[in-house]
Amino acid sequence: MARKTSRTAWILGPLAAWLWLTLGALGAQASFLQEDPIATWLDEARRHVEDFEYQAALRLYEKVLERQPDHFQALCGAAYSGGMVGKFSNGEEQERLYQRSFERARQALELKPEDAESNFAMAWALGGQALLAGAREKVKLADQMRIYLEKALEKNPQDHRAWFVLGSWRYRIATAGFLERTAANLFFGGLPEEGDLKMAVEAYRKAVELRPESILYRYELARALQKAGLNEEAREHYEKAAQLEPRTPEDPTLLARCRYQADQLR
Repeated sequence: MARKTSRTAWILGPLAAWLWLTLGALGAQASFLQEDPIATWLDEARRHVEDFEYQAALRLYEKVLERQPDHFQALCGAAYSGGMVGKFSNGEEQERLYQRSFERARQALELKPEDAESNFAMAWALGGQALLAGAREKVKLADQMRIYLEKALEKNPQDHRAWFVLGSWRYRIATAGFLERTAANLFFGGLPEEGDLKMAVEAYRKAVELRPESILYRYELARALQKAGLNEEAREHYEKAAQLEPRTPEDPTLLARCRYQADQLR
């Protein structure tokens, strides 16, 4: 009996040790996967963007980039969120944020030049650069923006952000001032034909269709409609925008403008 017990122990001993080591390794691997926060940070950042909380989103994207500097999603997200934070900043801080946004967009585009997100990120970042540029540089950047926006929408026609930026691009070209038009005529043979109010309205309409809860989108659509002489439809969108809940730092100001413009058009 003792010999049988000894033989069993001789067989089961190494097996038990192997199982212990294997399960221990699997447990360590599972623990590592659970502790890796990158996927969680990305999900949280995306939720912050959906809730217009761009500063919080930017912090999370930057945490990802600290660990993986070439993480494509984080680069695109940080480029967009950083540009949005820059929009509500000023002075040197705004310039720093816009420049950083541009650098991240360029890095993302190098990683995936045909991707919708990287092309939108570059168009968005160029818009930030244009806000700080002179008349001649604005025209040059505007033409570059168009190329990236068109590719982004070709790859993803459901991107409300790209439609809105395209609408803004067309509106600004259509309503360009004397200096911008002079610079365009001197250095680029004139402004692009795509920049007319009708096409701006079409792009804004698409953005509103995809994101109807955005006060900014409805306000800009109404403004373009009003500029085009379509006052009744403009008033309708001002009124719809005025009924929405403010969610961004600029929304209270936009709501006041919408109410005022709606009253003026009655």
